[in-house]
Amino acid sequence: MEDRRSNHIMWIYWSMGMLGVLMFLLIMPWNIFETFRQTPESSDESSLSHRKRWIPISIELDPNYTSTLLSQLPMKVGDYEPTAAYQSYCERTLTTNISILRFDDKNPVKLVAGEVHEFVIFTLDENGRRRCSGGDYFELDLSSKNWKSRPPIKDHGNGLYSFYLQIHEDFAGPFVFTIQLLFRSFQGFRFQFGGLAYKERLRRVPIIFYRPVSSSIPSSSLPNVPLCRSNDFRRYAWTGRWTRHVWDSKCDVSVIDGRYRCIDSNASCENPWCQGQVGLLESNGWVYSAHCSFHIYTQDQAWKCLHRKMLFFWGDSNHVDTIRNLMSFILGHSEWNHQYLDRKVHKKKVYNPKNSSEFVTITNVFNGHWNISDNFLGQRSLLDDKYRNHVRSYFIGNDTPDVFIMNSGLHDGGFHRNVSSFVGAVEYTVGFWKSVFRGLREEGRELPMSLYRTTVATAGNTSMGSMNPQKMEGFNSITVEKMIGEGFFDEFGFGLVDDFDMTFPWHYDYRLTDGLHYGRPPRNETWFDGKIGHKYFADLMLIHVLLNSICHDQPQQW
Repeated sequence: MEDRRSNHIMWIYWSMGMLGVLMFLLIMPWNIFETFRQTPESSDESSLSHRKRWIPISIELDPNYTSTLLSQLPMKVGDYEPTAAYQSYCERTLTTNISILRFDDKNPVKLVAGEVHEFVIFTLDENGRRRCSGGDYFELDLSSKNWKSRPPIKDHGNGLYSFYLQIHEDFAGPFVFTIQLLFRSFQGFRFQFGGLAYKERLRRVPIIFYRPVSSSIPSSSLPNVPLCRSNDFRRYAWTGRWTRHVWDSKCDVSVIDGRYRCIDSNASCENPWCQGQVGLLESNGWVYSAHCSFHIYTQDQAWKCLHRKMLFFWGDSNHVDTIRNLMSFILGHSEWNHQYLDRKVHKKKVYNPKNSSEFVTITNVFNGHWNISDNFLGQRSLLDDKYRNHVRSYFIGNDTPDVFIMNSGLHDGGFHRNVSSFVGAVEYTVGFWKSVFRGLREEGRELPMSLYRTTVATAGNTSMGSMNPQKMEGFNSITVEKMIGEGFFDEFGFGLVDDFDMTFPWHYDYRLTDGLHYGRPPRNETWFDGKIGHKYFADLMLIHVLLNSICHDQPQQW
């Protein structure tokens, strides 16, 4: 009898143990086990010697991003009132700290260069308890003296977040990895002008990326970062990095014109991170690459591509800076170096200063508001009949654009009181442009080469307000998803340039931005951070990325 009772008790304990294991497997994301597999202690270093190409991290846009976001918001979509009565304890609490498995106990953290390393963040409330809902907006930064990137992070929606670290072997050495919690529980999507941002640095960790001697890769092996072709602009989400191989550590702003001519303008790119003359970026060697790399255009090459083309921009005031910088830095009109361009640019003919027979025509229509001197209306501007007809007029007749570059705009963040309102505006905007392009096709006209440029990552104190990165990144994703659904990329041949990913690594301070713009004219004056001068190369890089798409039919070897 005693043996039977003991066996029965043991069976109960065994069942409870198996139930616990089953619950653990159901709750934890399957890819959490990669954390154990890819840490340096457990990685198979000998396998690296068989890999001949470096494959950079890539991410994909969630095909159901909008519906997933709306379903996860822990608040009513219309008025954003908390629905605490329907939430459990762990859903009502807010994150105040984190725990990172197999990461926090290392100092410094040591990782194999070239490999993708996945780690999992456990979010904790003020009492140290695990949270069970998502929506926290973590800002991740991985930096060294010649590398700067935003490691991708995935919200599992249950209080767990996976992030991924990877650098190329050529950049092995000491890094600093930072995690900052900007907003909690989707609060960045709320309509507000400050006060809801958390902005707490939760980790600042030294990391040593090392290249094992036993698995040295032949120097002839190059990273898998080919020069961008037309199909490369069909990637809906980018995961790039800024790198440099040459720089001047003592470079300072010019007292004459506020520019940063740190290295020789003829300094060549390091293959395969870019092609051409990296010195033209005036970036002290920094250059951006993603799933592909970009050619840096000389003045003559840009004119060869743009001659007789008509460019049409529709978006926020960052477009205005881009147009001015295109004219001044790329096309050779130095008189625009220190001037501001009007928001309205109507079929402006820009001539080649070296050859007056060559010209490009540029138009910009501001979409921050239908009234060009006003702000914070965004895509709702199209509801104004006069404004809408004005925009459409550029696509009627024989003189239609060859290139169309659109942007959703920062002003949407300052207008829409909730996500549903923005979704409605995007659907209207997508419907409008769809009718424009189908009208061109029905008339037998050639469609313009078209690009959607994502909105920049706002910086400094602006990143805590109504146009914050969490909201702007979400609005970017909603816009792209709606464009995909209406055939913009398949039927109309649109491409995408992810300026959010390009600007994010630089949005922590004001060195490259005034908070909203990354291409303000260079000046030897006190800037927003109290320093003299500011840098502008993020917008110059954007221009070259745009040229890589516009000029994709040009020779790839100049």
